[in-house]
Amino acid sequence: VHVWWRRSDFLAEPARTANDWLTRAYLYGGLFILAVLLAYWLAEILTVISSELAGARASWEPWQRDIVTPIAGAVGSAVGWSANWILALWLVRADPPLGEAHRASRTRVGYFLAVLLVCSGAALVLVATSLQYVFSEILGVWQSYDGTRLAEDVFGPLLMAVPFVLVGWGHHRRLVREASAFGGPSRFASARRSALYGLAFVGLAGAAIGVAIAAQGMLDYLGASGVFDRTVALRDEVAPGLGFALTGLVLWIPTWRLVRRDRAAEPLLVADSVPRRAYLLLVSALAVVATMVSLAYLAYQLIRAVLDAGPVEDPAWAVSGVVVGGVVLGYHLLLLRADGVILAAAPAPAESPIGEGGTEAGVAETIEISAPAGTDLEAVNAAIRADLPEGSEMRVLPGRTGHA
Repeated sequence: VHVWWRRSDFLAEPARTANDWLTRAYLYGGLFILAVLLAYWLAEILTVISSELAGARASWEPWQRDIVTPIAGAVGSAVGWSANWILALWLVRADPPLGEAHRASRTRVGYFLAVLLVCSGAALVLVATSLQYVFSEILGVWQSYDGTRLAEDVFGPLLMAVPFVLVGWGHHRRLVREASAFGGPSRFASARRSALYGLAFVGLAGAAIGVAIAAQGMLDYLGASGVFDRTVALRDEVAPGLGFALTGLVLWIPTWRLVRRDRAAEPLLVADSVPRRAYLLLVSALAVVATMVSLAYLAYQLIRAVLDAGPVEDPAWAVSGVVVGGVVLGYHLLLLRADGVILAAAPAPAESPIGEGGTEAGVAETIEISAPAGTDLEAVNAAIRADLPEGSEMRVLPGRTGHA
């Protein structure tokens, strides 16, 4: 009923609702929450089923009772998401101005990217948790909690990761398909680039956190005075750190190879793109914060030791934070510098003849037109040129051509 009422509202005032950002934020914000909830409840269903199949549940805990809530949550999320998704599809396929505005909506693109990043992050955490138990067994420090077995600890999180992977992959595929269908080659490249840098950020975050935790655990292990402390360092720090580091690198390395290939193909365009600059600046800022916090803590502990104000307390995490943060920061600053060199060497755009011979400089704007295959672009240009204000000029610059 709610979706039907909102559809009636769109039909009643299409001109107003077409560019109403609050309406789009409401729609796609709800879709985002419901998509993540759907993946979560499906993961919970798989958890209950896997525990029952593994025979790890106690006899007084019937699996039928524990699976009721996940099923109810999954059904409710699926119904809510499906209803809102049908409305979103109707808006995208509607006649102008509704359809045109929603096809070009950044809010819709942001929804796809947000679901992709959240689901990939959740899947990374779950896979890293599974690998944590694998490394614990390899290091000889695995310990069963609540009577669980190693196979359940390893395969349980992997099963939970499956719904997040499928939901994220589905939204990534839809993002790329819509960009190609509605925006042409340039929008397709932009959407693909945004997804790549988002996945690279998730993978790098997991790898950096994992390496820092594993390094902290090794320092604690080397400085431990007893067998118990060494076991705790291996089980609670080294094993989880290795799990996150391996999972993050598996995601970041192939993604970054695609990023580098994209930059090599079009260095000037990629260096000036919003996704790349946002990624590099965000990673650099986070690395600066991590490095400075770690250095501040080390300086504090050093001052305490010099003034004999107390013993040095747990410097391992700060040392690993300085090393990992410094390496990440240095690498991405080099990338920013390389991009700056490319942009500085780029030829300046040609001056517009608008305003020549007058007292005012005039204004100029570059417009990219995408049209179906077979469209007479000369006729389109002529129609636009005929509607220009008096004293204005239009030039068609040579560039890439494509089809949409």
